[in-house]
Amino acid sequence: MRIEESDVLVEFYFMRHAESLANKNRIASGSGSDSKLSETGEKQTQLAAAFLDQVQPGISEVYHTEMHRAFQSASGVTKTLGVPLIPTGAFNEQMLGKWEGAPWDQAAIHFLSGKDPPDGEPYAAFHDRIMEGLKEIAGKKTPGGKIPLVVSHGGVWLAINNICGRTNEQWPENCDIFRVKLAGSWKNPRMEAEKVFHLPIQENLSSLTT
Repeated sequence: MRIEESDVLVEFYFMRHAESLANKNRIASGSGSDSKLSETGEKQTQLAAAFLDQVQPGISEVYHTEMHRAFQSASGVTKTLGVPLIPTGAFNEQMLGKWEGAPWDQAAIHFLSGKDPPDGEPYAAFHDRIMEGLKEIAGKKTPGGKIPLVVSHGGVWLAINNICGRTNEQWPENCDIFRVKLAGSWKNPRMEAEKVFHLPIQENLSSLTT
């Protein structure tokens, strides 16, 4: 069922950051390790920016997490868009504790277990702060109809789906962009999401790490 405009709690674009060095090396990287973009990742942001410069509705502002990989991705986009760049910790990747730096194949098994990361951030706390971030950007649509862009992480995307009662085990790839609407109530939101951008195959060189 499509969400009617009158029912929308918040509408935004979500973009997973471009390829980081951790992605390139296929290791898990939450908010407990700060990996910068690879050279490929820097080029990927240019492709995402070219798309976002033409997208409708347009971008009102760009929120990014405190991680270098998200900040660099967001900065690359705003150079083209010329809109405000706003830092927020609400959409930081989950602190992975003892899972930080693990080979991705091993980390993926941990994630599928549903257990909280040892010495890391419990899923309940992770989801709570994401919800606060969603409430923060609610109502950010401008008179011109533009909406915000959130540049964040793969684990955050899966968490937003989970918060809205959606099962989504498909990890987003680098620079995947979704147009998202949440509706209903903040206590029990429902979600409509459409993937609006995916990198060309030759540029989509990421692993599936966070």
